[in-house]
Amino acid sequence: TTKLELGNNGLSGVLGAKITEMMSGLTQLEDLDLHGNDIEGTIPTEIAMLSNLVELDLSNQKQGLMGEIPDDVFKLVHLSLLCLAG
Repeated sequence: TTKLELGNNGLSGVLGAKITEMMSGLTQLEDLDLHGNDIEGTIPTEIAMLSNLVELDLSNQKQGLMGEIPDDVFKLVHLSLLCLAG
C-alpha cells in the first residue's frame, strides 16, 4: 500500500486544483490521510485523478469542509473508505 499520511500537520487553506494536480503524479497512491488539519472549502473534482485511491480521510478539519461531495469522487472505483466526520 502506498500511503501519504499528513494528518494533524497544521495544513491550512483550500485543497485546490493545483495541489490535487501535483498529487496526480502519485499514480500508485492508495491511502491519503489529511485528517485533523485546517483544510476548508470543497473537495476538488480533480481528486478523481488519484485513480488508485482506496482510502481518503478528510475528517476533523478545524474550519470544516463545505458543499456537496463531487460526483468525481464516485469515479474512484477502488475507494472503499471516505471519512468526512467532524
